Order: sequence, then structure tokens, then C-alpha cells
Amino acid sequence: MPLKFIAELQPKSDFALLDDLNLRGSFRVCSNLTERNSLSADHRKNGMKVFVQSTDLVYELQNDTWIIDRGLTLTLQAVYNNGNEIELTNPFIIRNSVEEIFRISSNSLVEFHDTLRGKDYTSNITANVIANSTDTIIDQTDKTKYRAVQYFYTITNSDVSGFETGQLYIIHNEADCSVYQISGNSIDLGCGVSFAVEIVDDSLNLLASADNSGEFSRIVHLFKVALT
Repeated sequence: MPLKFIAELQPKSDFALLDDLNLRGSFRVCSNLTERNSLSADHRKNGMKVFVQSTDLVYELQNDTWIIDRGLTLTLQAVYNNGNEIELTNPFIIRNSVEEIFRISSNSLVEFHDTLRGKDYTSNITANVIANSTDTIIDQTDKTKYRAVQYFYTITNSDVSGFETGQLYIIHNEADCSVYQISGNSIDLGCGVSFAVEIVDDSLNLLASADNSGEFSRIVHLFKVALT
């Protein structure tokens, strides 16, 4: 049975009175996630917090599930660096001393007070279109999520002897789709690339083909904007 005291416990000299290993609930320190997960039911208490040294994060016990305590985590970057998802309050707002400058709302709306800036952004969409080829799928978009797609593209010969730039606008109604192309300057490309679009099941496919039997294949780079 528990012992009852009528006065405070104090150490006789300069040493710790209790170790967190012997406490139920409260704040604990564990070396890794395995040690945290192995805490017995006798040591657990809903709402307790544990600092895990291997992840450098604080976790809170909520209904027998460990949740990252972002209030006690130094930065969102620390959460992300350790492979964890970042959950933001709704709405998530960043302010300076004068005004609100950034907001993410519950309807997935991202708002900036001033200018959105980027640096040296390069699209990851790159395709090689073989000369005299038939239509080849070079990108796919989920038609159930996005109603329209815009591409900015560049085309170069595989030997980098020619160059073309332009834009593509694609729209669909889930059954039919169309593509509109605006070509910019073309220099010594020799053989251009034709674009088409098709719907296959839930996929909106962008197709490309080289329109004659030129000597070189064509490298297509795309920057993509998808609209709901």
C-alpha cells in the first residue's frame, strides 16, 4: 500500500531524490523510441511527456498513442528532419510585428500578403521524345483532382543544337479533353514536337511525338501548374 507522509521529502545531501525511471506519468527522458514504447502501463499516464534523445523530440501520450508535442519542439524543421509529418493548427498564420504575412486556411487556400519569390526552380518533368516516334506519354495528371493543367515547356535536340519554348493549356470535363499550344521562339530545332492529350480511366495524359525523322531525339522539359 502507498506510504503517506505529512512533510516534504528532502535529500540529506546534494543528490537526486528520485529518478524519472521510477515515476508514473510526469516528464520522462528515454534514449530512443524503443525505450519509450516499452514503458509499462504502470509507468504510463495520459498526458505524460517523454523527451527522446535519439530524435531530439518531445512526445505526449494521448489515449495510449505517442504524439509529437510541437509546443516543446524547438522548430518545425526538427520535426521534418526526423521524418515526421508537420501538422499545423487551422488556420496557420505567420505575422510580423505589423501585419499578417502568410496564412494556410482549412480549404487548402494559401495566401501571401506580398510577393511570392522563388529561386532557380527546375521542374522534375523531363522526357526524351525519339525522332519519328508515335505519341508517347510524357506526363500524367489525376483528372479527379484537377480540371485544368498548364505547362511551360522547352525543347532541345539531344545534341543541344536547337531550342524551342512555349506553353500548353489543357482542359477537360472528365469525358473529353483538349490542348491549346502557344509556341515561342524556335532556333535550329530541325524537327519539332507535337503534343496531344487523352483521358484513360482517371488519368489525364500528355502525349508527345517528333513530327519527322530528324537525326536527333528531342529533350522536353516541363514546368507544370495543375488547377482544381
